[in-house]
Amino acid sequence: MVMIELQKAALDTDIFRFKQYICENFQKKRKIGKTAPDTGELVEMELPYRLTPAFIPNFKIEAEIKDLMIRTRHVKSGVFTQGVMEGKNDFMDNLSYELYVVQLPCLALAERLDIDPGSPRGKLFALLKLFDQRARKTGNDHRLRLFRRVFPEFLDRVAKRLQAAAADNPDLERQMSAEDHYLRLLQQQYNKIAWFRLNKKETEEKLSQANHILEAEIAKSKEKDKAPDEKDQMILDIARRPKAAGHPEEEIQRLTGLPEETIDGLGA
Repeated sequence: MVMIELQKAALDTDIFRFKQYICENFQKKRKIGKTAPDTGELVEMELPYRLTPAFIPNFKIEAEIKDLMIRTRHVKSGVFTQGVMEGKNDFMDNLSYELYVVQLPCLALAERLDIDPGSPRGKLFALLKLFDQRARKTGNDHRLRLFRRVFPEFLDRVAKRLQAAAADNPDLERQMSAEDHYLRLLQQQYNKIAWFRLNKKETEEKLSQANHILEAEIAKSKEKDKAPDEKDQMILDIARRPKAAGHPEEEIQRLTGLPEETIDGLGA
Protein backbone atom coordinates (compact mmCIF):
# COMPACT_ATOMS: atom_id res chain seq x y z
CA MET A 1 0.00 0.00 0.00
CA VAL A 2 1.38 3.40 -0.98
CA MET A 3 0.50 6.30 1.33
CA ILE A 4 0.89 9.71 -0.32
CA GLU A 5 1.12 12.97 1.63
CA LEU A 6 1.17 16.35 -0.13
CA GLN A 7 2.84 19.05 1.93
CA LYS A 8 3.22 22.77 1.17
CA ALA A 9 4.70 24.04 4.46
CA ALA A 10 7.88 23.18 6.31
CA LEU A 11 7.22 23.11 10.03
CA ASP A 12 9.04 21.16 12.71
CA THR A 13 5.73 19.89 14.09
CA ASP A 14 4.88 18.22 10.75
CA ILE A 15 7.26 15.37 11.60
CA PHE A 16 4.89 14.24 14.35
CA ARG A 17 1.92 14.41 12.00
CA PHE A 18 3.75 12.32 9.38
CA LYS A 19 4.66 9.73 11.98
CA GLN A 20 1.05 9.62 13.15
CA TYR A 21 -0.12 8.92 9.58
CA ILE A 22 2.38 6.08 9.28
CA CYS A 23 1.35 4.57 12.62
CA GLU A 24 -2.35 4.72 11.73
CA ASN A 25 -1.80 3.04 8.37
CA PHE A 26 0.36 0.35 9.94
CA GLN A 27 -2.79 -0.78 11.78
CA LYS A 28 -4.81 -1.34 8.60
CA LYS A 29 -5.50 -4.93 7.55
CA ARG A 30 -6.42 -6.75 4.37
CA LYS A 31 -8.47 -9.93 4.18
CA ILE A 32 -7.53 -12.84 1.95
CA GLY A 33 -8.93 -16.32 1.41
CA LYS A 34 -6.55 -19.19 2.08
CA THR A 35 -6.92 -22.95 2.03
CA ALA A 36 -6.25 -24.53 5.41
CA PRO A 37 -3.57 -27.26 5.00
CA ASP A 38 -5.17 -29.65 7.51
CA THR A 39 -8.85 -29.44 6.48
CA GLY A 40 -8.68 -28.10 2.93
CA GLU A 41 -11.33 -25.52 3.76
CA LEU A 42 -11.18 -21.96 2.47
CA VAL A 43 -10.67 -19.69 5.45
CA GLU A 44 -10.48 -15.91 5.65
CA MET A 45 -7.31 -14.45 7.13
CA GLU A 46 -6.25 -10.92 8.03
CA LEU A 47 -2.82 -9.78 6.90
CA PRO A 48 -1.05 -6.43 7.32
CA TYR A 49 -0.43 -4.09 4.41
CA ARG A 50 3.11 -3.47 3.23
CA LEU A 51 3.46 0.26 3.79
CA THR A 52 5.36 2.53 1.39
CA PRO A 53 4.98 6.21 2.40
CA ALA A 54 5.51 8.84 -0.28
CA PHE A 55 5.79 12.49 0.77
CA ILE A 56 5.54 15.26 -1.82
CA PRO A 57 6.64 18.55 -0.21
CA ASN A 58 6.75 21.82 -2.12
CA PHE A 59 10.18 22.64 -0.70
CA LYS A 60 13.69 21.19 -0.77
CA ILE A 61 14.72 19.03 2.14
CA GLU A 62 18.34 18.35 1.14
CA ALA A 63 21.11 20.06 -0.81
CA GLU A 64 23.47 17.15 -1.39
CA ILE A 65 22.20 15.24 -4.43
CA LYS A 66 19.40 17.62 -5.51
CA ASP A 67 17.24 14.84 -6.92
CA LEU A 68 13.55 15.03 -7.76
CA MET A 69 12.80 11.83 -5.85
CA ILE A 70 14.76 10.37 -2.95
CA ARG A 71 14.35 6.78 -1.77
CA THR A 72 15.39 5.31 1.54
CA ARG A 73 15.72 1.51 1.67
CA HIS A 74 15.89 -0.89 4.58
CA VAL A 75 18.59 -3.54 4.27
CA LYS A 76 18.46 -6.83 6.17
CA SER A 77 21.99 -7.75 7.19
CA GLY A 78 23.62 -9.99 9.78
CA VAL A 79 25.41 -8.24 12.60
CA PHE A 80 27.98 -10.99 13.21
CA THR A 81 28.23 -12.70 9.81
CA GLN A 82 27.90 -9.43 7.86
CA GLY A 83 25.72 -11.31 5.38
CA VAL A 84 22.98 -9.51 3.45
CA MET A 85 19.54 -11.12 3.15
CA GLU A 86 18.17 -10.59 -0.35
CA GLY A 87 14.98 -12.65 0.04
CA LYS A 88 11.66 -11.61 1.52
CA ASN A 89 10.79 -12.15 5.15
CA ASP A 90 7.20 -11.48 6.21
CA PHE A 91 8.07 -10.76 9.84
CA MET A 92 10.78 -8.17 9.18
CA ASP A 93 9.33 -6.79 5.95
CA ASN A 94 5.97 -6.03 7.58
CA LEU A 95 7.65 -4.20 10.44
CA SER A 96 9.77 -1.95 8.23
CA TYR A 97 9.15 0.15 5.15
CA GLU A 98 10.73 2.08 2.34
CA LEU A 99 10.20 5.82 2.11
CA TYR A 100 10.00 8.09 -0.93
CA VAL A 101 10.29 11.88 -0.78
CA VAL A 102 9.59 14.05 -3.82
CA GLN A 103 11.13 17.53 -3.92
CA LEU A 104 8.83 19.42 -6.27
CA PRO A 105 11.25 22.40 -6.66
CA CYS A 106 13.69 19.96 -8.32
CA LEU A 107 11.33 19.34 -11.27
CA ALA A 108 13.20 21.96 -13.28
CA LEU A 109 16.50 20.14 -12.64
CA ALA A 110 15.01 16.80 -13.72
CA GLU A 111 13.77 18.34 -16.99
CA ARG A 112 17.39 18.86 -18.06
CA LEU A 113 18.12 15.14 -17.83
CA ASP A 114 17.87 12.87 -20.85
CA ILE A 115 14.97 10.68 -19.71
CA ASP A 116 13.25 8.26 -22.08
CA PRO A 117 9.50 9.09 -21.90
CA GLY A 118 8.62 5.42 -22.33
CA SER A 119 10.90 4.19 -19.56
CA PRO A 120 9.71 3.69 -15.95
CA ARG A 121 11.60 6.83 -14.95
CA GLY A 122 10.00 8.76 -17.80
CA LYS A 123 6.50 7.67 -16.74
CA LEU A 124 7.24 8.54 -13.12
CA PHE A 125 8.47 11.99 -14.19
CA ALA A 126 5.25 12.53 -16.18
CA LEU A 127 3.21 11.62 -13.10
CA LEU A 128 5.11 14.05 -10.90
CA LYS A 129 4.64 16.81 -13.48
CA LEU A 130 0.96 16.78 -12.49
CA PHE A 131 2.05 18.51 -9.28
CA ASP A 132 4.32 21.09 -10.93
CA GLN A 133 3.81 24.29 -8.91
CA ARG A 134 4.92 26.40 -11.86
CA ALA A 135 1.53 25.65 -13.41
CA ARG A 136 -0.31 27.72 -10.80
CA LYS A 137 -3.06 29.94 -12.12
CA THR A 138 -2.36 33.66 -12.26
CA GLY A 139 -3.69 35.30 -9.11
CA ASN A 140 -4.62 31.97 -7.52
CA ASP A 141 -1.88 29.99 -5.80
CA HIS A 142 -4.31 27.23 -4.84
CA ARG A 143 -5.11 25.95 -8.33
CA LEU A 144 -2.94 24.41 -11.03
CA ARG A 145 -3.65 24.53 -14.74
CA LEU A 146 -4.16 20.93 -15.79
CA PHE A 147 -4.39 20.17 -19.52
CA ARG A 148 -4.97 16.45 -19.82
CA ARG A 149 -4.17 16.44 -23.51
CA VAL A 150 -0.52 17.35 -22.85
CA PHE A 151 -0.03 14.41 -20.50
CA PRO A 152 0.46 10.79 -21.57
CA GLU A 153 -2.74 8.77 -21.95
CA PHE A 154 -1.96 6.47 -19.02
CA LEU A 155 -2.28 9.48 -16.67
CA ASP A 156 -5.81 10.36 -17.84
CA ARG A 157 -7.45 8.49 -14.96
CA VAL A 158 -5.19 10.18 -12.42
CA ALA A 159 -5.86 13.63 -13.88
CA LYS A 160 -9.63 13.04 -13.81
CA ARG A 161 -9.42 11.90 -10.20
CA LEU A 162 -7.54 15.04 -9.20
CA GLN A 163 -10.03 17.28 -10.98
CA ALA A 164 -12.93 15.40 -9.38
CA ALA A 165 -11.39 15.87 -5.95
CA ALA A 166 -11.41 19.65 -6.46
CA ALA A 167 -15.01 19.60 -7.69
CA ASP A 168 -16.14 17.45 -4.74
CA ASN A 169 -14.65 19.90 -2.24
CA PRO A 170 -16.00 23.39 -3.06
CA ASP A 171 -14.74 24.78 0.26
CA LEU A 172 -11.19 23.53 -0.30
CA GLU A 173 -9.81 26.88 -1.49
CA ARG A 174 -11.37 28.68 1.47
CA GLN A 175 -9.79 26.18 3.84
CA MET A 176 -6.42 26.57 2.15
CA SER A 177 -6.67 30.37 2.43
CA ALA A 178 -7.36 30.00 6.15
CA GLU A 179 -4.34 27.70 6.44
CA ASP A 180 -2.18 30.26 4.63
CA HIS A 181 -3.24 32.94 7.11
CA TYR A 182 -2.46 30.65 10.04
CA LEU A 183 0.91 29.68 8.56
CA ARG A 184 1.82 33.34 8.02
CA LEU A 185 1.18 34.03 11.71
CA LEU A 186 3.29 31.02 12.65
CA GLN A 187 6.09 32.18 10.36
CA GLN A 188 6.05 35.61 11.96
CA GLN A 189 6.27 33.98 15.37
CA TYR A 190 9.17 31.78 14.23
CA ASN A 191 10.95 34.85 12.86
CA LYS A 192 10.63 36.59 16.23
CA ILE A 193 11.95 33.52 18.04
CA ALA A 194 14.86 33.28 15.59
CA TRP A 195 15.67 36.98 16.12
CA PHE A 196 15.69 36.57 19.89
CA ARG A 197 17.90 33.50 19.62
CA LEU A 198 20.39 35.34 17.41
CA ASN A 199 20.45 38.32 19.77
CA LYS A 200 20.38 36.24 22.94
CA LYS A 201 24.12 36.57 23.65
CA GLU A 202 24.19 40.33 23.10
CA THR A 203 21.07 40.78 25.25
CA GLU A 204 22.55 38.63 28.03
CA GLU A 205 25.76 40.71 28.01
CA LYS A 206 23.77 43.97 28.26
CA LEU A 207 21.71 42.56 31.12
CA SER A 208 24.89 41.43 32.90
CA GLN A 209 26.42 44.91 32.58
CA ALA A 210 23.22 46.51 33.84
CA ASN A 211 23.21 44.13 36.82
CA HIS A 212 26.82 45.04 37.70
CA ILE A 213 25.98 48.74 37.56
CA LEU A 214 22.88 48.22 39.69
CA GLU A 215 24.78 46.15 42.26
CA ALA A 216 27.48 48.85 42.49
CA GLU A 217 24.86 51.56 43.04
CA ILE A 218 23.16 49.48 45.73
CA ALA A 219 26.48 48.88 47.51
CA LYS A 220 27.32 52.58 47.34
CA SER A 221 23.92 53.45 48.77
CA LYS A 222 24.36 51.00 51.65
CA GLU A 223 27.80 52.43 52.51
CA LYS A 224 26.33 55.91 52.48
CA ASP A 225 23.59 54.82 54.84
CA LYS A 226 26.17 53.36 57.22
CA ALA A 227 28.40 56.51 57.31
CA PRO A 228 27.29 59.24 59.82
CA ASP A 229 26.34 62.63 58.41
CA GLU A 230 28.01 65.89 59.55
CA LYS A 231 25.49 66.54 62.30
CA ASP A 232 25.93 63.08 63.79
CA GLN A 233 29.71 63.44 63.59
CA MET A 234 29.54 66.79 65.42
CA ILE A 235 27.51 65.24 68.27
CA LEU A 236 30.04 62.42 68.56
CA ASP A 237 32.91 64.91 68.72
CA ILE A 238 31.08 66.85 71.46
CA ALA A 239 30.49 63.67 73.45
CA ARG A 240 34.14 62.65 73.28
CA ARG A 241 35.33 65.71 75.25
CA PRO A 242 33.33 65.13 78.46
CA LYS A 243 33.98 61.41 78.06
CA ALA A 244 37.70 62.11 78.01
CA ALA A 245 37.34 64.49 80.98
CA GLY A 246 35.74 61.72 83.03
CA HIS A 247 32.18 63.05 83.20
CA PRO A 248 29.48 60.49 84.04
CA GLU A 249 27.92 58.69 81.04
CA GLU A 250 24.40 59.55 82.29
CA GLU A 251 25.22 63.27 82.00
CA ILE A 252 26.74 62.84 78.52
CA GLN A 253 23.69 60.87 77.43
CA ARG A 254 21.35 63.59 78.76
CA LEU A 255 23.26 66.32 76.92
CA THR A 256 23.79 64.55 73.56
CA GLY A 257 20.90 62.12 73.34
CA LEU A 258 23.29 59.35 72.27
CA PRO A 259 22.50 55.79 73.35
CA GLU A 260 24.54 54.25 76.11
CA GLU A 261 26.30 51.74 73.86
CA THR A 262 27.48 54.53 71.55
CA ILE A 263 28.94 56.47 74.45
CA ASP A 264 30.67 53.32 75.71
CA GLY A 265 32.28 52.91 72.31
CA LEU A 266 33.78 56.44 72.24
CA GLY A 267 37.50 56.65 72.78
CA ALA A 268 38.72 58.28 75.95
